[in-house]
Amino acid sequence: MMPAGITELLSSAGGLAFLLGAPVFLALAYFFLVWDARRPESPNKDDGQIGLKLVLYFLILVGIGFAAGGLATLLNYVASGTKAGTPALKLGLAGILSGVVPIVAVAGVLLPRTNFRQYTRAARLTYGYLAAVGGLLALMSLQSLVTNLIMSQPWASTSGELAELVVFAAIGLFALVRLGSLSSWSPPPPPQPMAPQGYPPQGGGYPPQGYPPQGYPQGYGGGYGPPQGGGYPPPGGGYQPR
Repeated sequence: MMPAGITELLSSAGGLAFLLGAPVFLALAYFFLVWDARRPESPNKDDGQIGLKLVLYFLILVGIGFAAGGLATLLNYVASGTKAGTPALKLGLAGILSGVVPIVAVAGVLLPRTNFRQYTRAARLTYGYLAAVGGLLALMSLQSLVTNLIMSQPWASTSGELAELVVFAAIGLFALVRLGSLSSWSPPPPPQPMAPQGYPPQGGGYPPQGYPPQGYPQGYGGGYGPPQGGGYPPPGGGYQPR
């Protein structure tokens, strides 16, 4: 059984979902990756650090749960105009500190010693879990926020839903972008430019401006004459001897 302070912190900001789901993620991900590595054509068949990396990612998930709960509690304290009380401020700071320490220690010191850059399947599963849970909590917070606004609930309770929406939407979006980057997704192609419409072009009719071309002098009446030295005979007679 968890201490009362931890339970209050996590349940108040939805961080409990990360903590309770982390062991389930660890068990299912380990089973899947070990089973996949036994296939002869698997790209992870030579990965001997599956269990090690999953344990490290498990610790990161636990840290994210504490940090997310603390950050949401702190944002609620600020958004409510400090009406949540000093205990909320202290719980928020405690959650952030207790979550950032394992995240920095694991991601900055321990994880770089593994082959997580060469074999990214464990990382993709972790980011997928974060994107799914973060997105779910964000949608639940959005629904509660809209309901409180429509029902004209006090801002002290509505601000908590707003804080959770901001925190969990940020976690879900960040994890989704990282998962897409590891999965080699590509942005949609840019829209094709539309062909110009209507004729003639602006600035005049036919012929286009700039005519006649060089080497073709204007003829009689402003038209285009033949090239010099040949073509049509001059007025008043036939061809003149040269």
